Amino acid sequence: MARLTADRFIRLNPEHPEADYAQYMKGLSSYASNDSMVARYLPGDETGRDIGGARDAIDDFTTLLQRYPESEFAEDATLRLIYVRNQLAEYEVNVSRYYIRRGAYLAAANRSRQVVEGYPSTPAVIDALIVMHLSYEALGLPQESQDALFVLSKNYPEYVTGERGNQRLAPGVLYQEGETDRLAAFSEQRRLDTSRRPQATLRPGEDAPSIDAPRVVDEVFF
Repeated sequence: MARLTADRFIRLNPEHPEADYAQYMKGLSSYASNDSMVARYLPGDETGRDIGGARDAIDDFTTLLQRYPESEFAEDATLRLIYVRNQLAEYEVNVSRYYIRRGAYLAAANRSRQVVEGYPSTPAVIDALIVMHLSYEALGLPQESQDALFVLSKNYPEYVTGERGNQRLAPGVLYQEGETDRLAAFSEQRRLDTSRRPQATLRPGEDAPSIDAPRVVDEVFF
């Protein structure tokens, strides 16, 4: 109801001095409805989660920043936008692990590719590229598997060893390639890395998003 009310106010009063606040409240409403996304870490079928609130929050906060770049709510909206994008990217990686555990390697690769293409500045890209590497390797596609490692090495060289065409995951990333339970543990360890968080949190006790600047690769394989 809060989101609907704010939306109606904006449509009827697009030039009102408080229109930016109404847009901010739309985003907050979507953001709050997205709290249940933590359930993705509970046992169950990850493909069945409802992520509509996350997508709405991204749209709402993006609209705020585009229409009202000088708004007093812009800074908070930016942090929340980054946080939700990170959450959504993590969700997609979680689904890709669901597929790879069941031997659906093509589905896993495609889902991870969506993360790399759609959320390139999120930390989840690390996991997505690893899943792509493992999936393509399992499908008997060595070139595509090596391409995934090459992109990973260009952006996060600490996770890859060797020269292009003969690269492997660095020791310690996985106990052995293909062990997806270890991949999940690796993902959790990276997610908890405090060096990837901003100095200020959204509210006391709430996990803060990563605001690392996106890294740029010189060459992509898509």
